[in-house]
Amino acid sequence: MVPRYIHYKAIMSHGFNDASGLPGGRWISPGQYIADGGQGSVHYWVKVDATHRVIDRIVIKDTWDSEPTSEPVEWDGMYEELVRKGMDLGVSKSGGYGNAHVDDRFYKEAYIQGLLTPADGELSYNMPLRGYKRGDKPDPRQRPDTTHWRLYMDHLHSGDMHTFIQKSVKLDDFGTYEPTPTPEPFIWYTLQCLTSALIQMEEAARTRPKARKAGDETIVMLDMKPSNIFLAPPGGPRYPVYPRPIIGDFGGAQLTHKTAADNVWGAMQQICTRGFYAPEMTRSTQIDEDDMEDHQIESLRVENLPVHSWTNVWQLGRSIECMMRATGSMNDVDWATATELERESQIKRSPPRFDYSPGFQYSTDLVNLVYDCQLFKPEERPTPRELMEQINENISDHTKFMDYWGTEAWVREQEQYPAQRTKEEKEKLRQKNARRVLDGKLYFLHDYQDKALAERYADLDMDIPEDCALVWGGNEAEYKLGQVARAGDTPQKPDKRKRSNESDDEDKLDSRLRKKPKK
Repeated sequence: MVPRYIHYKAIMSHGFNDASGLPGGRWISPGQYIADGGQGSVHYWVKVDATHRVIDRIVIKDTWDSEPTSEPVEWDGMYEELVRKGMDLGVSKSGGYGNAHVDDRFYKEAYIQGLLTPADGELSYNMPLRGYKRGDKPDPRQRPDTTHWRLYMDHLHSGDMHTFIQKSVKLDDFGTYEPTPTPEPFIWYTLQCLTSALIQMEEAARTRPKARKAGDETIVMLDMKPSNIFLAPPGGPRYPVYPRPIIGDFGGAQLTHKTAADNVWGAMQQICTRGFYAPEMTRSTQIDEDDMEDHQIESLRVENLPVHSWTNVWQLGRSIECMMRATGSMNDVDWATATELERESQIKRSPPRFDYSPGFQYSTDLVNLVYDCQLFKPEERPTPRELMEQINENISDHTKFMDYWGTEAWVREQEQYPAQRTKEEKEKLRQKNARRVLDGKLYFLHDYQDKALAERYADLDMDIPEDCALVWGGNEAEYKLGQVARAGDTPQKPDKRKRSNESDDEDKLDSRLRKKPKK
């Protein structure tokens, strides 16, 4: 069961007394270690106010990078844009904000993620960046000449697509957990969200400060896969009962164009996971961060074409096929020696089959889209915009109204025919809703920002249609906003009384983390 209150004394006993590196405020870490990669780690932090209420939640990604910190000419003007967005949280070696020297401020992952973060706070389908700073901790792997960087991001507690796939299982009659098909409406929603992310990658690269006049620059992810597709909480304006998929982890991403020398000659660093190499990618010996092994994979690029937006489209199709097949990984292909049949996606020839649902099959529209995204020749794949056009042409035939289900308008429509319940019937509904919560049928309501709307939905006594319901809809937030973290052995219930103006002033988020961009 998710704890409603945090033992503040227990948190402090971990020794995490605001080592977040953030100016002002009281940030504490519950000691939660989220992830580890080849160059660093990710931890979860919460901010508490003067009354020990949780008022913010972030993750801090610590990395130790061996690349030069001098800003390349192609990124000229980008640091100033990050400063305008309030993302310099202490980059300069000499202290202060917004004054880092050109030789000391470049960290590619922060630049790319910051570029993809809208300045006006509008909805993004790429993981937003709050800010970055230079750290001062030694490299835990004891590598020489590395720089410690810290990235600050929102905590997306719902998890990632790889975890979603792993947990989308049900017990069969023999007590064995069997994979279950992902509902097709959620796959179409995922396609739409991630294609929006690819379009944002093109637009951000081409409208950034001092962008190339040729206009074909883009950001190429290079390591898009289910574990790098994160799930923002449900409760949004569209598909509110589903988590919102977004792309994250830009450590391997590159800003490039079709005539860039390192791209044309295949000299660009391309770190990827086996099974997700597009045919045009250059393979070389790299450390795979997933299993920390050196993979001796040497082969020439096929078709001798550069990586570009078509590479993003291929990896998007590959990731969607993983969702359809209920697997977090795919078989690797040696493109140089593969037969023509092996160069195709097998989604048409060998469609997904499920023992748990023997008659299930995905629509031809979806199968064709995923197949086209993974065409062997890059120029034959749809561009991100063409892909979005195809999605929009077909999606209405396959959403089963899940884009509308659970919205305020939908709830209001169902309430036109209110049920007249006796006192006993209301009590039975309350008990039934408690069972529905335990069964996971109302998993999405705990993330509705409009709590009154969530209660209205629960009172309707209507469950999501079985063929549209997710087996696992994401983790619940362990530490909720407004939750109290008090000293003492027995946690106190939250005080729901309105706080004073003085308390409100003390409770404001750290100014540098929520700073508005300059006009």
